Amino acid sequence: MLRRTIQNTTRTLYFCTSRARFSTTVPIKQVDMNKVMEPLMRDISNNIHGNGAFIKMRDTPNPQSLKFEVAGRDLAQPGTTRDYSSPLAAYSSPFAKDIFKLDGVRRVFIADTYLTVTLSDDYSWDEHKLDILASIQNYISSDKPIFDDTVTPNKDTMVQEDDDEVVIAIKEILETKIRPMVQEDGGDVILHSFVDGIAWLKLQGSCSGCPSSSVTLKHGIENMLMHYVPEVEEVRQYEDDLEKANNEQFEKVDKQIQENASQ
Repeated sequence: MLRRTIQNTTRTLYFCTSRARFSTTVPIKQVDMNKVMEPLMRDISNNIHGNGAFIKMRDTPNPQSLKFEVAGRDLAQPGTTRDYSSPLAAYSSPFAKDIFKLDGVRRVFIADTYLTVTLSDDYSWDEHKLDILASIQNYISSDKPIFDDTVTPNKDTMVQEDDDEVVIAIKEILETKIRPMVQEDGGDVILHSFVDGIAWLKLQGSCSGCPSSSVTLKHGIENMLMHYVPEVEEVRQYEDDLEKANNEQFEKVDKQIQENASQ
């Protein structure tokens, strides 16, 4: 909450949080909002409280990596670490997967009392610092598990030895941007193949045979994949022979029912 009061020739600025209240007084003609707010935002963004946990952010020798120290909640067993080089590798950590959903996150390293997040080279911490910090704070405040070792990797979505960079990029976008939304509606989507600019996707669960699946595929999934992976020129649904036969039979039966009902 930001409250401004003007008295005579000075302006007093108050910045309030749940734990702190800062104020500063400057001549009204010399007010530079950026200069006034910058140190306050820096102090707040570097020190965040979340449900009993205190998060402090520190620079590292790598300009693309920031260290987030967490006091008040253990992230991993003492002396243990986990390093996730991609969202696909983070299948056993809901916490890491949540961070990977943010644009630009390239790597997540989790230790007992801290985590280190690394951004891709074309992303700047100046623009993404607060979003990532807020994501970490929200997750830690929720008391959700950091790891879930009961989860096994999905072979259909994991990176294979013969996958090229484009296929890996498609799988990562599916894992972080698309599958979570599709799974909320009781379905799933996996990459069957990528040939000549066409991404062939296999729809599962509620998505398979859904009347609106073609709309979702073309206007939702296709647009997103083409945005993040320029090599993707088109998205099509893949159906094996059995699925195709089942869908054709279902359409025939459905058509017959409608014709009988209209008579």
